Amino acid sequence: MMKNFNLRIIIGGHGGQGVHTLGKLFSYAAIEEGLEVSSLPTYGAEMRGGYIFSTVVVSNKEIATPVISQADVGIFLDPFSFQYLKGKVREGGLFILNSSLIKKIKEEEGKTFLEVPATEIAERLGDNRLTNMVVAGYFVKKVHQFIPSLPKNLLSLESLTKSLSHLFSRKLIPLNEKALNYG
Repeated sequence: MMKNFNLRIIIGGHGGQGVHTLGKLFSYAAIEEGLEVSSLPTYGAEMRGGYIFSTVVVSNKEIATPVISQADVGIFLDPFSFQYLKGKVREGGLFILNSSLIKKIKEEEGKTFLEVPATEIAERLGDNRLTNMVVAGYFVKKVHQFIPSLPKNLLSLESLTKSLSHLFSRKLIPLNEKALNYG
């Protein structure tokens, strides 16, 4: 029998970076794994380029609300979202930062910062819109090292790959899968 768990994720960036797509990908992967999931996308008043974030809660028990006061993991794709939302990650939480846009962070006691040059990697793969998929691949490879209490197969690369078909046309899946694997 699996021990009860909740994984609370907050993803921040600006419009056009694929923040909501990343939240949906995690949600579909959790469904693929037979888990409960709740997601809440939030938009700023602006259109493309404006402030945006998404929360995702994954659990093996019923979830009361997608609203979270403290996330276990914060994924930040730009400096503004990091500065604005970093307080939403709990003490001892994990931060995954797009170091292509967020400059070196001074280590803070009780916080773990992982940096991945996601935009640079996406550009090397041929399209900076793949930044979110690079981060997703990095996330699934690292999250269990830093939150060992999570089930080992939670949000696996396999589940994320299967879930791409819910978000992209058949033509776009191979490139997004490549970015996931590269992350």
